[in-house]
Amino acid sequence: MRVEGAVAIAEQHAHRVSLEVRDRQIGVAVAVAGSTALVGAPYEQVGSPGVFNIGAVYVFSKSEGSWSETQKLTGSDNTAPNQFGNSVALHGHTAVVSAPAASFSGFLSREGSICVFARSGWRWNERGVLTASDASPGELFGLSVSLSANGILATALRDFLGGTPPDAAYLFGPTDLGETSSAP
Repeated sequence: MRVEGAVAIAEQHAHRVSLEVRDRQIGVAVAVAGSTALVGAPYEQVGSPGVFNIGAVYVFSKSEGSWSETQKLTGSDNTAPNQFGNSVALHGHTAVVSAPAASFSGFLSREGSICVFARSGWRWNERGVLTASDASPGELFGLSVSLSANGILATALRDFLGGTPPDAAYLFGPTDLGETSSAP
């Protein structure tokens, strides 16, 4: 039932914002835990004038049986094309959001990154950015992410220079999750 609710939220939100700009891929990634839902929009425009493919994640909260948008998350590195929100995961008061096209060694190098967020009260704040220990151009680290109390699992589509097979998975332990706090 929660998954169906998240899909419905994504569809309603996509319909509402599609009147402004199309092709944001709202709802390409969703995560639900309790009364919180994350909806990824990796082709969202950010800034003014908007730059496409930076991405965003919409946070929805359920109160008294009704869902409403409560926050729009963006990564600390708002350069195009990050595709922030391509994959999202939620566990307790921690969220992880991938930006698989984030570039660090040059324009469009696309090593990728993951942003870790922690909820403080009802607000989500970025706690840090994770990258692959053997990051290489074209890796697309964070193409898919998963989160549990035991840590973060992230995939990379390509890893040519690190001596691993072409596809790779990275596991980050609980100490990499950042600080968390309880909601009121």
